[in-house]
Amino acid sequence: MVCLRCGRELPRDGAFCQDCLLDMERDPVAPGTPVVLPQRGAHQSSRRPPKRRGPSPEEQIRALKRRVRVLSVLALVFFLLAAALAFPAWRHLRGQQLRPGQNYSSVVSTQESTG
Repeated sequence: MVCLRCGRELPRDGAFCQDCLLDMERDPVAPGTPVVLPQRGAHQSSRRPPKRRGPSPEEQIRALKRRVRVLSVLALVFFLLAAALAFPAWRHLRGQQLRPGQNYSSVVSTQESTG
């Protein structure tokens, strides 16, 4: 059941919630006054949630600029990490190159020579 005045859910059978009953006791209606009760469920369809206002163009521009800054910083960090990882790998591979006159059997890795 729902309150006929405010539409709040009622825990038990009844026409009005406690808050509405207290309001009606403070402002009584004269006996014999005609009262029109709405049909059950009619108030729910007439009450629609307010439409959510979208962000203004200035807010959208600020949000886009913030995203561009964040993505730029992330891209910079990514490239710095890639360079930091690629440089030692490049030096290691450069040291492993065969020189003229060498073949694979004559190349000794650094781990075998120290062991």
